[in-house]
Amino acid sequence: MSKHPVSQDFADVVKPKFPLNIFLWLRHTFIISPFQTFSDLFIRIAKYTPLNCRIKAALLKMRGMKIGKLPVIYERVCVGLPSNVQVGDYVNLSRGVLLGPGAKKHESIVIGNEVMIGYDAKLLGSDHLIPEDINKPMRWSGHTDTGGIVVEDNVWICANVVITAGCRIGTGSVVAAGAVVTKDVEPYSIVGGVPAKVIRKRI
Repeated sequence: MSKHPVSQDFADVVKPKFPLNIFLWLRHTFIISPFQTFSDLFIRIAKYTPLNCRIKAALLKMRGMKIGKLPVIYERVCVGLPSNVQVGDYVNLSRGVLLGPGAKKHESIVIGNEVMIGYDAKLLGSDHLIPEDINKPMRWSGHTDTGGIVVEDNVWICANVVITAGCRIGTGSVVAAGAVVTKDVEPYSIVGGVPAKVIRKRI
């Protein structure tokens, strides 16, 4: 069986460090993991009500996410790494929204005020590298270093949109349904298509 190259970071993680390893395992198994499981289930299953939105916001805040005033969080919302996500005031996260920041701080997802994100939209703050060597498995090729995603104020991201790492969506913009955004969107622009291109300016 061929051996895949394993990064040093991964090797450091799996290297046993007794007794610290046992303590961390116990903490994760009996404290962190049950809470994360409960919060994920509640966020994904609970129907929209003002009370449920407040509970979801509180659970996400407990996991490190920064959330502004009165968020609307529908069911099936998934936040990959809450501690690397920041959401402003009066933000609407529709059913099936995925916020997937990278693990590094500069791969965060930052969403401004009064932003609407439509059904099944996906914001992906990190991406895999495609190695030049075709014999190297992509599984072990690492990640890009293009930075996270910034969505400025008063933006409408429509249903089934995909926004890739390193993009900034300017104030007052609209991203049409099904678009794939691979570069910055200027303020007050309406964009659509794969890849997304400017349809027209609002001003």
